[in-house]
Amino acid sequence: QQQQHQQQNKSKRPQRKFMVPVKRIKSPMLMAQWQRSHAYQTLAVFILQLNEDIKGGKTQGFTRTVSPVVRKIKEHLALAKQWITDIPPVKQPMRFGNKSFRTWHARVAEASEAFHKSLLSEELIEQGAATELGLYWTESFGSLQRIDYGTGHELCFVTWMCCLEQIGVLTADDHVSMILDVFNDYLLLMRELQTVYWLEPAGSKGVWGLDDYQFLPFLWGSAQASGTDATTADIANKERVAKLAGEYLFFDAVAFVLKVKTGLFAEHSPMLSDLSRLRTWRKANSGLIKMYKGEVLHKFPVAQHIYFGSILRFESPDQSSSTASTSASSSSSVPTSAMGAPLSSSSTKKKPASAAFNSLQASLLNRRGQSSIDPKLPSVLRPLGHTANSKKSDDSKKKDNDDGE
Repeated sequence: QQQQHQQQNKSKRPQRKFMVPVKRIKSPMLMAQWQRSHAYQTLAVFILQLNEDIKGGKTQGFTRTVSPVVRKIKEHLALAKQWITDIPPVKQPMRFGNKSFRTWHARVAEASEAFHKSLLSEELIEQGAATELGLYWTESFGSLQRIDYGTGHELCFVTWMCCLEQIGVLTADDHVSMILDVFNDYLLLMRELQTVYWLEPAGSKGVWGLDDYQFLPFLWGSAQASGTDATTADIANKERVAKLAGEYLFFDAVAFVLKVKTGLFAEHSPMLSDLSRLRTWRKANSGLIKMYKGEVLHKFPVAQHIYFGSILRFESPDQSSSTASTSASSSSSVPTSAMGAPLSSSSTKKKPASAAFNSLQASLLNRRGQSSIDPKLPSVLRPLGHTANSKKSDDSKKKDNDDGE
């Protein structure tokens, strides 16, 4: 009788309509709309919250529970890494862009549906979630046509993780594991792909960038190192980098840079050298967040490749609330707000983008047991047109300016 009752309730719930994600940012004129969109606000809060949750713990010693879903993801990433051995690079005249990458990429795409179905509930499978998630997954490993990889593909992987949280497959309790287990394994896989198939750096910033391929291991890694015995001065010390690489994402990323680049550190990585001269990790992290906003989220060459679907929508929260509330919000098995929590009656009312952004952050932080919002969070990844709700004192403003050095 209980099973029959559950089946009846399931049949009464409106079916969520998943879709194949599409690109919507066709010109720089649409960047303002992107910065007000449901997808932007959801991703911004997701990136910032992971940044908060990773603070102050070593990679190997960070206490965390690895969920069955995270284990399955790790196993599949390990399998994808094994496929590199199975598909060796072909001999070709050009150094970059080995064509064997396309064979490897095709195998990843072929296995995508079965992999995602292993993560999803029967209901989500029936609704077509594997198709929507699958595009983000396959696009996060680099361009099949150009055989290149960059921060836009890295963002696509983070979008994939965010989508899994939005539909309840992963939860906020998985945040530390998302970085130290899932994202870290993804980084190791990408480094293997970069060195075996010589993926072309997509939009490389050259010597003044952090890295030719990645950004987030430095951003989240600087948060992880805060409050530990590792110092920013260690960034420029090869011996300390080698010692700390296994304990912190930031130093692991620096170690990879030192492995693939030669010459003086200050010359091939001037930005990392500059970070080593900052007084605290908090200053480094604050500056990297602002840089990520400016060089990734707000750059049209990157943003034009972002995909939008039913989980992360191009419409602003107030525009999409009326349609979302009749589909995704109606199903009790699927989180409906941008923070993965059911929408209350008050949250379905239209509100300005800035107010929606703040309410989303408040929703997540309160759900995580925090009584107040760090006033820095809304400002560093603030959508276009957002203004603070409360006035800061002169001392507070000066403090914020110092943190951005």
